[in-house]
Amino acid sequence: DLSPVSLEKMKAKMRRKARALVRWAARKGVSGEKAAKAYIRAMNRKLYGSGEEKDLTWTRWYFPLITTDRSLRILDEYFQSCIRYVVTGRHRKGNYRIRYETLKAWGYRNLVHAYYEKDCD
Repeated sequence: DLSPVSLEKMKAKMRRKARALVRWAARKGVSGEKAAKAYIRAMNRKLYGSGEEKDLTWTRWYFPLITTDRSLRILDEYFQSCIRYVVTGRHRKGNYRIRYETLKAWGYRNLVHAYYEKDCD
């Protein structure tokens, strides 16, 4: 599994980017949906790469080393929470009105699914 330090570092990166995009959206008057799509794009690039190059990405580094999806589930939950925060600008229970299907439509990719999908390659 991922070490607790690696897990916290990734969560911190997600948190910093989410806060930066909330500030950017407020400053520029951008809608929450557009900011969320930008956040998802940025995190997908960090986690999975741009898709064309074979550079060293987060998933290419960690997926071969881990044997359980426990930490990936924690990161997925945190990633979804950050997306909802970017849309609303606050951490509230009401953020769950933004459904998972909406997140998927915006481009969100599930880490656990990607982890099990890599075994099929």
